[in-house]
Amino acid sequence: MRHMLFPGVTVCSANPYREDRVKEAIDVYARSHSSDANETDRETLFVFMLIDLFNRNESDELVHLGFQKSDMLLECSYNGISCSSNFIHSLSLVFGNCFTFNWKDSSHKLYSLAELGSTLMPYKGLSMAFYVPSHLNYPLNDSEDGLILFLHDNNAIPFFAKNTERLRPGLAHTIAYRKSQTIFLPKPYTNCTTVVEKSLRHIYEVIYDSHYAHQVAYFEALCYELCEQAYIFSKCLCILPIPVIMRYAFSLDRDGRLLANTCIESTTRSSCKRNPHGCLVFSMCSTMCTHAFFY
Repeated sequence: MRHMLFPGVTVCSANPYREDRVKEAIDVYARSHSSDANETDRETLFVFMLIDLFNRNESDELVHLGFQKSDMLLECSYNGISCSSNFIHSLSLVFGNCFTFNWKDSSHKLYSLAELGSTLMPYKGLSMAFYVPSHLNYPLNDSEDGLILFLHDNNAIPFFAKNTERLRPGLAHTIAYRKSQTIFLPKPYTNCTTVVEKSLRHIYEVIYDSHYAHQVAYFEALCYELCEQAYIFSKCLCILPIPVIMRYAFSLDRDGRLLANTCIESTTRSSCKRNPHGCLVFSMCSTMCTHAFFY
């Protein structure tokens, strides 16, 4: 029990974009497209600018627009051990820049429940202090002040986790968790898999640094996401990469791969996106051999 690994903990800003950097980027985008960046048009320009950055594969610029770890994290301690440097970065169009503690990678310390530091502490576990720069938040209708936190396995993509915690600023939060795990036997007993195909690996390499991407486990929900995007592309010739970023559309039979642009809102092409009847069953998506649940 004591040698069980502490889970991965991913933290994102509840408002993913910095207003100062977004306004500057909108002005540059407006000038390059001969548009007037007045306040009335800014929301529209912001959406089109994000789509343009995605279509030009400008992931670095998307990272720049968001909050960095140095903007938010003040202190990190795990059982009395300083852990501020034990985070890796990931990117989502919905959550912006996110940072994961206790990621399964050879370049970072992987903490178990038995790890103890020399510092006397009142409580065991992970303790983090954050500064939430609300005055820098870009005003979005569906965003709020605070942080979003995910608990997940150490090599699992966090953005589909069901136990998302939203943390309000100005308060101390204590989170306790329980973990259950279901393990299926491999073939010939079941059709479960741990193999990450190239199509999924491509998505991981957009979300994470290429070095970390090779550590991510197979994730069934993301396979179905690929299927849905393949259906959208077959109908619209564009994709809707939310909540994960992807650059390519794959054919429904997985034989082809095409560079794809994102769907633009209020156009005829976007009218067929997210059709729930387009991809109800995708036989090529095998179940995972290990299912972990945190609650």
